[in-house]
Amino acid sequence: MRKETKRQKFVRIAETRTNSVLEKVRVLSNCSNPYAYEYTNEDVREIFGTIEQALKKARAKFEDGSHGELTKFQLTSRREVAGEGGRVVAERRSMQEDANEQVSEVP
Repeated sequence: MRKETKRQKFVRIAETRTNSVLEKVRVLSNCSNPYAYEYTNEDVREIFGTIEQALKKARAKFEDGSHGELTKFQLTSRREVAGEGGRVVAERRSMQEDANEQVSEVP
């Protein structure tokens, strides 16, 4: 039995992990269904901005050997208030309100 080389180990693990990330992105995209979820443009910007930052950090580890830690994500725009009966109700602006604000900001 031949021992696996570092290259072979890298290819095996990198392919598995890359496919796992791609599957997670596909699952995340399911959240874009407006019939099942409510989200704002700011939520979308924050999610993808965080993902892009994580990708930059991960790439830097390959390119320059840096080893900064990646952190867990949580939407900062989420505001929860207690509703009737102690329920927690998320306050969100609708996407239409966001679109109206963006149109009014255009000179």
